[in-house]
Amino acid sequence: MLEAVVEQREQGRLRLTLRNEDGRYAASAAPVALEPGGELRIEPGYRTAEGIETSEGPRFWIAAVRRRRSGGVATVEVDAVDGLGLIEAWVAPEQLVWEAGERSAAQILAAIAQRAGLGVAGRGASAESAALRPAFTVRAGERGATAVRRLLRALPDRLRSSGRQLLLSEPARGAAAGYAYGREHAILAHAIEAGRPAAGWARVFGSGVFAEATDEAALAGGAGPVIAVDENLGAQDRVEARAGTLLRQSRLAVDRGELLVRPNVAQEPDDIVAVTDAATGLDAVPFRVAGLRLRFARGKRPRYEQTLILGEV
Repeated sequence: MLEAVVEQREQGRLRLTLRNEDGRYAASAAPVALEPGGELRIEPGYRTAEGIETSEGPRFWIAAVRRRRSGGVATVEVDAVDGLGLIEAWVAPEQLVWEAGERSAAQILAAIAQRAGLGVAGRGASAESAALRPAFTVRAGERGATAVRRLLRALPDRLRSSGRQLLLSEPARGAAAGYAYGREHAILAHAIEAGRPAAGWARVFGSGVFAEATDEAALAGGAGPVIAVDENLGAQDRVEARAGTLLRQSRLAVDRGELLVRPNVAQEPDDIVAVTDAATGLDAVPFRVAGLRLRFARGKRPRYEQTLILGEV
């Protein structure tokens, strides 16, 4: 392998570049799995005094394979996507309709995922994902990811891929850091941003009910209003929950920068990390891992590094 780039933020992607001077990956000789639809498992790790130690990494499904020859060098490029990429590729062959009260939002998500060959599991899923039972339609010709995003806009949860399961979880407020960077685990480079949420005042209109919520810190920083109208909401607790969700989503969407480090192969999206850097005044400041990028490369400029995309806790 010449190079591998693994990206995990919302939809995960993998790009592999394989050496092919001996023709082992020629179309007539390559493993059957090295074709569109084939499954790839990434197990990053290190060679230590105890031997090779790896972590079970993400799984991907091949979307495209390109065979190239340039400057006397033969390579094979493989593009692959994770479970959310399979949802993106799935297109509804007919209209799917759920009446109000028929199924919970989590059950509707599971029904859509099942049609793309995936399951949905709750891992700290919100109470709202079970309590909300909306009228919902997936239109014929609509991509699965588009329908899923519409449904997730009503929930405080996030969805991420773990093999053939999609994990539904609500990012916990005030969660403690599970790992630290800047002392024992050195930071190679970083860029920390002081952003603000786009919304500081949420107003929600349901069916005969209304609620609003404010984020005073966001308003003080110049954040504006956000308004939602949803006839699926017929109870006061539902509109109050939606108002809180809108503000929480706005805060979690704030980019806080990036860290470049030697890979921590056990790190996952939505983990909480503490960052310390005396030069920039950071002392165990917590951030949420909004995304990850892992890069491995051989050749004249070898690399083995990981970028953490940081967000609000």
